[in-house]
Amino acid sequence: MAGRDVRIDFDLSKRNRISFRYTQDSWKFPAPNNAFGWGDDNFATYQGSWDQPSKSIMGKISSQLSSSLD
Repeated sequence: MAGRDVRIDFDLSKRNRISFRYTQDSWKFPAPNNAFGWGDDNFATYQGSWDQPSKSIMGKISSQLSSSLD
């Protein structure tokens, strides 16, 4: 498994913040693997390789309206 994570939080002011997150991840499960990891059947017959890359990007701007609930 290989991955990269980047997170940036930047305060624009005391009540405003910008957040950014980037994640790149992947994992491989090559055959033959005795069908391990394919569902909840310990004797599964499916024999296949698995290669799953993924990327996720998140951006957010948040503002605090009040410093209390009063």
